[in-house]
Amino acid sequence: MPLSTASSSISWPRDYTVVSVCLDKQAHRQTYTVWHYDPYHYRLAVLLERSVYFLNRRGVRGDVIAESRGGKEDRRLKESYARLLEKGSGCADAALIAGALTSRQLKVKRKGASRPPRWHSPPTSR
Repeated sequence: MPLSTASSSISWPRDYTVVSVCLDKQAHRQTYTVWHYDPYHYRLAVLLERSVYFLNRRGVRGDVIAESRGGKEDRRLKESYARLLEKGSGCADAALIAGALTSRQLKVKRKGASRPPRWHSPPTSR
């Protein structure tokens, strides 16, 4: 699940920062046998926490883009994002999260849609 945060005060596509979170789903399920938190939503919460602290340290605001998985999954992830902005997470309160982001709505893009454009050099003459 590639999620990224790009600062709104930095020009796209040259200067941007990607914040990512990886999770071993099998180890997660074995460790938390009683507490079941959807791994995708758990990664979103951790990503928001890391992104918010990263952005706040730099005094900038940013945006979050998630890779689309389809209708129902995208809707559930957007609801999870809205809940985090409303209630906060275990490590970041709602005001801190909302204050660091430029949008209260999660942007969901198809794979490849959120990548910066490729810059091609002009063809060389032979």
